[in-house]
Amino acid sequence: MTSVWGQPTSHRYKVKFNKLGKPVGKNKSRFTEFLGTISRNGSYAPIDVQDWRKIDKSRKKDMLKIVKEKFDVPPSAKIWILRALGKYWRNWKAWIKATYYKPNIQVESQMLNLDVRVVKDQYKVIADYWELEDTKKISEKNKKARAMKTTNHNTGKKSFAQIRANMKKKLGRNPSRVEMFNHCYTDNKGNPSSSAVANIMLAMNEKVSQLPPETEDSVGKNDVFAQVVGQDKHGHVRMYGFGICPTDVWGDEPSRSGSQRLVLDQKHEILEMKAKFAQQEEQLKDQARELANLKAYLEQQNGHNFMNQSRITSTSSNHMSTSSSSLSPLKEGNWISLFSLNEPTKVVAVGRLQSLDPSTIVGGQPLGSNWCEVLVQVVIERDEHLIRPYVPLQTIADSFGAPIAWPTKLVKICED
Repeated sequence: MTSVWGQPTSHRYKVKFNKLGKPVGKNKSRFTEFLGTISRNGSYAPIDVQDWRKIDKSRKKDMLKIVKEKFDVPPSAKIWILRALGKYWRNWKAWIKATYYKPNIQVESQMLNLDVRVVKDQYKVIADYWELEDTKKISEKNKKARAMKTTNHNTGKKSFAQIRANMKKKLGRNPSRVEMFNHCYTDNKGNPSSSAVANIMLAMNEKVSQLPPETEDSVGKNDVFAQVVGQDKHGHVRMYGFGICPTDVWGDEPSRSGSQRLVLDQKHEILEMKAKFAQQEEQLKDQARELANLKAYLEQQNGHNFMNQSRITSTSSNHMSTSSSSLSPLKEGNWISLFSLNEPTKVVAVGRLQSLDPSTIVGGQPLGSNWCEVLVQVVIERDEHLIRPYVPLQTIADSFGAPIAWPTKLVKICED
């Protein structure tokens, strides 16, 4: 993912979203993997917060901003992105707990061999929370619920949305939930993943064979899948992945999240239309000015001077309208520590902040927002790879005395 983090701000990967607001297409995997790197970075998504909903809104805005800098997504994608980040963040915390947390060992000892991506101070806080009796009771309850699950799909990293899109292309229609289940819960040879899956497939296929000729098993709350497996729970539709509600698929009215997607897309369309109308209005004003100038030229001998003065006034006005960049706690000239992208607590170098201007060229490309130009003065981790390498600079060691680009999220002003 270093290639995505360090790519020029002028280039963004375009990600296609389906009608239900889920990513599909060739850049889907790159997109979701990038979201995973953010959710596992303690600088963006700290693990010492108990609930994703309690993470500061400012942090979530920062996460959305960096995603939109790297990927071209529709406005309504914001809803799915935040849900996905929350899911990946919970999975990351679950992996950390399963791998490193030992109830009978002191927290300080557990921290000796932590994954380099885990911030130790954050781990200590969350480990203390896991020690609470109420937390242990909730954990045991969740373990029992997971143990009751008897079916597991074999899709790997490929999402249900992507599989559905591929099957639609192959079949020429939307696949039924029975067809999706048969595809997702069997291996490449068509063997069921468990005896429970085999029994479900047998019952569903038998019901499908009893349908009247030329009758489709359309997706719905009473389709063959629901008749065999049972009705869907509130706020969830099986075989569609997380974030999809029944009303999104077969309801007369869209769900809350579906309504939010529609509103966001409509707001974006309105803004685009306003911008287009404003541009057309300016063009009409320019045409009117040109006609007025032409008329004045024909009527007066000094019309040419009038037109020049008009142009000078217009140019001056444009310069006055340029706004200054937003203030930042970092200032040019600060001595700053540079932290690793993969190990957010590890300092890799120290340097002097040269520029925060997004238009500053470093290594042949503009900085872009949320990046800064740093003149490396002290090399600490020689072999650390640059996030934005350029010839001939590839590592921190190569960069001594040279300007490099580094994310502002991964720098800190040095203490006196």
